[in-house]
Amino acid sequence: MRVRAIALLAYAGALALLATARTLEPLVAAAGALAGGVLLLVAWRRRSVEGIAAGLLVAVASFATGIAGGRIAAMPTQWPDIEARQAARGATDLDRAVQRAVAGAEDAAERGVRAWAALEPGDATGPAPFQALDDARGDRANALFVLGATGELVAWSGLHQGPLPEALRAAGGALAFAEGPLFDYLYVVRPGARGDRVIAAILLETDPALTDRSPPSLASGVRERTGARPRFGAGPGAPGAPWRFGPEGQEVVHASLDVATPTEWRAEAIGVARGRAVAFAVLALVLALASWLGAGAPGS
Repeated sequence: MRVRAIALLAYAGALALLATARTLEPLVAAAGALAGGVLLLVAWRRRSVEGIAAGLLVAVASFATGIAGGRIAAMPTQWPDIEARQAARGATDLDRAVQRAVAGAEDAAERGVRAWAALEPGDATGPAPFQALDDARGDRANALFVLGATGELVAWSGLHQGPLPEALRAAGGALAFAEGPLFDYLYVVRPGARGDRVIAAILLETDPALTDRSPPSLASGVRERTGARPRFGAGPGAPGAPWRFGPEGQEVVHASLDVATPTEWRAEAIGVARGRAVAFAVLALVLALASWLGAGAPGS
């Protein structure tokens, strides 16, 4: 009977947690935490491992869900701070992502320079240059190109959406940015040994209407991780631009950050809080069932 009493308490605690998930009310969460605490105390005294685990789950999850519910309820008055934190997280994540992507593209371009220089003159028209660029690119860049001394496209590897920008053919710096109607790219440029240039392309942003039919962009990754979507533009941008990239005073690209609206933020926060609470409640129910099934064991 002792084990069955613990199982019933675990079941009651799981139902309290489900009620907390449904309402997200701090008072309901407090009742769920209390139920979990009572279960934990009883299970501790009766040495029930399942009951202790279920009590901890219910108490901690109810408390955390209540905190989340309080934050959601306070959102209208705290929205400026929430919005600022979203933008700050987005800018930090964007900077890290671009730094990583540029480091990979630089490596790909430098490998491409060495691979291109190692080719024999007679190999330039066969499959060898394309295979050499494939090996140099790997997964370090979306695409890798070789432009001749007059800017003509000689060889390439990978996928580049749309034609190469004309300005890129005459670009003299190590970095270049091109803003297109559907795709934005950042380019890393390295000079070759024969007056040519090797260029690695990074897909920064894809028009949202095309995301299901194109490779994932760097901007979509930032959006998934932080809730803020970068919008890129050429040059350093306005003085208050939250993010820019390139040599100091010569930035080639900047970005604004579109953060989630209050409605979007609230819906996502509710979904996350409820999802976690329901998952813990289901686990508590499993523990309650395990305790109940164990009631028939000797000594129970």
